[in-house]
Amino acid sequence: MKEVKGTIFVTIVKSIKANPNLRGKYNEILSDKAKELLNKRILVASWYPLEQYREIYNAICLFEGKNDPKILHQWGRDEANRWFTTVYKFSVIEGDIKLATEKYSRFHKMVHNFGEILPEFVSDNELVFTYKDFPRDWKNWYLIAAGYAQRFIELCINKKVNFSFLNKSWINDKWTKLKLSWEL
Repeated sequence: MKEVKGTIFVTIVKSIKANPNLRGKYNEILSDKAKELLNKRILVASWYPLEQYREIYNAICLFEGKNDPKILHQWGRDEANRWFTTVYKFSVIEGDIKLATEKYSRFHKMVHNFGEILPEFVSDNELVFTYKDFPRDWKNWYLIAAGYAQRFIELCINKKVNFSFLNKSWINDKWTKLKLSWEL
């Protein structure tokens, strides 16, 4: 069974609970299992089913992010900044981008029991992350993941990082590939 760690799930649940005006809209589209999970206390050390996480995640992207790629990308940047400057700051390694990308891949394994992020250095200032075995059609997740990865690399190299998708699994590519580049 594919699962996600409560560490990343609790943020979404708190956001939904913080906006009671939208609660009725969530109740209209979420399954009973997802609503039940929303009403539980999410423990950061526990694991939760991907299916309900994904359903709730997509709902928050719809209602609060309007499924707007720019908003979702910025959410990823904001979350990365929050996580990688506090709880997971040990993952940020300045001066050794290769080791930092290995830690980034390991971070994802700490919060997802599925999928793999494979880093490939194209040059001294260009990196490609391949997202393998994540749900292929989950566009919202990839948009947020792009912001996450971009901000993580910025924290490691202290430079502005550009991003673009080379491949998009949500439009029939086998895997999603994210290119990150920066000035030397």
